[in-house]
Amino acid sequence: MPADPAARPGRRRRILAAAVALLPAVAGCGAGAERGAAWERERSRLVAQFERVAFSGEIGGAARHGRLIRWTGPISPRLLGPFTIDDRIRVAALLDRYADLAGLTVDAARPANFHIRRVGPRTVARAAGRPDPCYAEVTFDDAGVIVRADLYLARLGPDQWRHCLAEELFQAFGLLDDSDLVPGSLLNDASARPHASWEDDLLLHTLYDDRLRPGMGRSEAAVLLPVLIGERLRALRAPD
Repeated sequence: MPADPAARPGRRRRILAAAVALLPAVAGCGAGAERGAAWERERSRLVAQFERVAFSGEIGGAARHGRLIRWTGPISPRLLGPFTIDDRIRVAALLDRYADLAGLTVDAARPANFHIRRVGPRTVARAAGRPDPCYAEVTFDDAGVIVRADLYLARLGPDQWRHCLAEELFQAFGLLDDSDLVPGSLLNDASARPHASWEDDLLLHTLYDDRLRPGMGRSEAAVLLPVLIGERLRALRAPD
């Protein structure tokens, strides 16, 4: 009876080598699927975060009727109250960063439309309608275009002051609500961050995408958000 070719030593070695060569590919498929699932979870989480913070406001959000609002023209800041040189530098740096993400310009030579007040806690509470260390209020027209922002910041300790400043400046660009969906977000009530997280930056950039528009409703924007946020996630993770 002829010998089984597969039983020959040389044949066995070649089969074993081929099987070993396939192992990285099989492992890679598993790792790729895992990365894909993690990416999809991240995208879904950021879409949910956007929907949570972009269509309402922490205070008085019902007036928006579930519509997007954002600036369309230059921002001209005016600081009112006791701001140190370091405070002013921090305000300018944060405004420049957020405006850059939004594709807006900051022009202090124009009539002021972005008022930042450092005041006592009672003044903040009167503006917010409740006790609060800081508060941002925006005025927008019927088309959903923000035309004015008023920020009220109490005199606080250094860490809380930096967090309040970063959060209220950020929210005044149109992402006005709080959410605990993203633990590292500036908009999380438990946050003490002195600046926006990468997730916050991504969502602000998304809000000002040309494919969205001021006044757009939740259901209309919901069709676009997975695409827009997915594009930004891919760009962010491209080096990996």
